[in-house]
Amino acid sequence: VMMSHGNLQPVGHGIGCLIARNSSSHCVVTKVVQGGAASFSGQVFVGDRIISVDGRYTGTIDTDMVGRWFLGEAGTTLSLILRDPHSGMDRQVRLTRQPLARVGSYGGEVGGIGAVLANDANGAIVVSRLVFGGAAAQTKPSDLFGEDRLKRYDKILAVDGRSVVGLSPADARPLLVGPVGSTVRLTVKRAKYDVPIEIELRRKANQMQTQFVPLDAASDPSDRPESATFTSRPTTHGYSPTFAT
Repeated sequence: VMMSHGNLQPVGHGIGCLIARNSSSHCVVTKVVQGGAASFSGQVFVGDRIISVDGRYTGTIDTDMVGRWFLGEAGTTLSLILRDPHSGMDRQVRLTRQPLARVGSYGGEVGGIGAVLANDANGAIVVSRLVFGGAAAQTKPSDLFGEDRLKRYDKILAVDGRSVVGLSPADARPLLVGPVGSTVRLTVKRAKYDVPIEIELRRKANQMQTQFVPLDAASDPSDRPESATFTSRPTTHGYSPTFAT
């Protein structure tokens, strides 16, 4: 986070957005920087009121101090409560900090892995389906059975070595998207194996749109393993969020 007044220079690692006090003295997001975790998440918007940062309420706290709350070690998670300026509804957003030197450095297209993700009943991130033409669907297997390809019902445990256990698909999305042509390494748990396996994918364009769809429409229950029971936690959209990334 960078404050949008003065000549302050960002120090440490953040999520890539500008903040300031509005005319009502509320702490708000004034800009979402391309290439940052906030931008990649699709959950942070200009005008959002920042209610709290990691449980600390912004209130009348000096904006410079609030900005420092956003900073920390790269790879650590930040929890925000944001209030929509139009509906007045609050939502929780969790983002993973990244080096600020990377924020805004993606001059080309940004792509993803081409997979629809959801949380199962235990909260794990599970592949609900692969997007036709996406990176995961088009990866050529190196063996007859394609065991080094991402598959439906795979549980994603880590992205590039960073654990995503306990995160929602929306929370994990900034780790999955990046410059088109760059690689991302997934650690996944597959039902047939006792130990996790590593899968490497090369990001493709146009496979990172955020979608909200009913979970029963995202996957066919007839061929779903017994262990893959998806949750149906309600959201403001009436569905549990399922994301294509």
